[in-house]
Amino acid sequence: MRIALLAATVALVSFPSALAETDTALPLGPGSVLFWSSHFDGSNDRYAEKVIAEGPDFKIYLNDIEELGIGPANYFALFSGIDYRSCDAEMPAAEERVAVAALWPLETGKTAAIFTTSDNPAAVKIGDATDMFLMGQSRAAHSIKIDYENNEETEDETIFVLNDTHLTGVIEWAEGSQDTLLLVTKPRPETDYDLSEGAIGTCAALLTDTEN
Repeated sequence: MRIALLAATVALVSFPSALAETDTALPLGPGSVLFWSSHFDGSNDRYAEKVIAEGPDFKIYLNDIEELGIGPANYFALFSGIDYRSCDAEMPAAEERVAVAALWPLETGKTAAIFTTSDNPAAVKIGDATDMFLMGQSRAAHSIKIDYENNEETEDETIFVLNDTHLTGVIEWAEGSQDTLLLVTKPRPETDYDLSEGAIGTCAALLTDTEN
């Protein structure tokens, strides 16, 4: 499972490319549940994530992994379907969000820089076009390499992102470990999510800035 800086100016930035999904895109929004299969270190497990909120270039998810417990570490934001940030960590700066959003539409060779203010910056590079089997059909996708400068602390990642939905569908780890998306349910908006800073940590500011 995925274990991995929001500027005040973000409210002034639009993300048109982040919204350009086609009619074939999977329905994905608050209330959607994503079911995953995880093959790690020789074992196979299942887990699920639920979308609880969204903005112009991001969605906020709740992990139902019991070992994570309750609190910000049990939530994450996914920017443009690519950039994963835990809600107990710093959010990306506005310029990073714009750079990742500009990767859409996905095309081989496009790049973006993330974690630029950290000690372990990373380069996002779109690789080859491919197909990913999901929910009974083959769907067009691209491989994306997230290359961390300091590999001693963080392993590089390869993810596969759908061409028509801002959604990571496969995460490849080292030594053959892999997380694979199996099913996405339709949005079922609910109003009982606690979206306060105490509950979802640094992700709360994303929603405040979106409202403003």
